[in-house]
Amino acid sequence: MDETTFRDLLARHWTTLFDPHTIEKGADYLRRGYVRRAPGRLTNMSWDPVQRVLRASGSGARPGSGPIELWFPEKHLWFIKGQNLGKALALRGHRRGALVAVRTKAPHWSLVMRFG
Repeated sequence: MDETTFRDLLARHWTTLFDPHTIEKGADYLRRGYVRRAPGRLTNMSWDPVQRVLRASGSGARPGSGPIELWFPEKHLWFIKGQNLGKALALRGHRRGALVAVRTKAPHWSLVMRFG
């Protein structure tokens, strides 16, 4: 492959990777709450952007299979309630959000995480 062809391919790939639509889509992803990891099967997840509420549920969690990991776009102002959940622990606070871990107490679990 000659240098001109390589530069053309690189230019097309670069502009596709960083076009405004792609950047905005990535930014939207960080503006909402979501489940990053769940033990067993994640059966439901929804985000209400108006009320800033994350709802999730799962099944098949086994003892020792790890925590539920959640991203929430508010660093300090959140709380969690639900069924079959342990204490929530903030793993990392980011400038604009928090990574939170919650252990399950039973195979079936559900949670609501909201802006508070």
